[in-house]
Amino acid sequence: QANIRRNSTLRNQLLRINSSAIYYDRTFGLFRTCFPNNVHSIPNTSVSPLGATCVNRADDYQIPEKPEIVSGYTNEQITRMHLLRTCVGFYIVGLFFLFLCLFTGISGCWRRSAGLILGTGILLLFATLFLAAAMAVWHGIQYLEKEVITVNTPTTSFYKSWHDILKWNTEMTYGWSYIISWIGIGFFLLHGSVCGKHEDRGDEDEPDPNP
Repeated sequence: QANIRRNSTLRNQLLRINSSAIYYDRTFGLFRTCFPNNVHSIPNTSVSPLGATCVNRADDYQIPEKPEIVSGYTNEQITRMHLLRTCVGFYIVGLFFLFLCLFTGISGCWRRSAGLILGTGILLLFATLFLAAAMAVWHGIQYLEKEVITVNTPTTSFYKSWHDILKWNTEMTYGWSYIISWIGIGFFLLHGSVCGKHEDRGDEDEPDPNP
């Protein structure tokens, strides 16, 4: 009977490995977790427009909230849930300012209006602020998931609850989209500053109507 129980425990562990995402290579996004290879044993997967096998992260945001799930959250999990929402909110606001810059920038160049160019620069600086804030909040979420939260949810297994052998054999790196995001934010900041300097130079070069 001891052998049967041992075999049963081993079988359960193998089934957990086959059905848990933490044992596979994966890429985290704001709304999806995608796998570079086809994974058929993980439930609730879907195929992204690029053909990757992904799992939606809708349960992490809890919009709308499900009381039967949120009531079992710890304080750290509730903080993580709100930070996830805040991160997406900052991104939306930042992209909205960039959308406005598209119109003010084109109009300013077409009319050669120093005021519109200055307005474009100010909007770019606001966009930079919100996008950088979104990245900062995202780093806070990563810290909570790796260093603070120790419990698991039906959809998420956090780092501190992993077996030591899995931690030793896991390598976490940042992808190309993360690097491009910071490069883009840097360019937005630079361009917003240049627009402000252009306005100052335009004021200096404008001739005095009353010599």
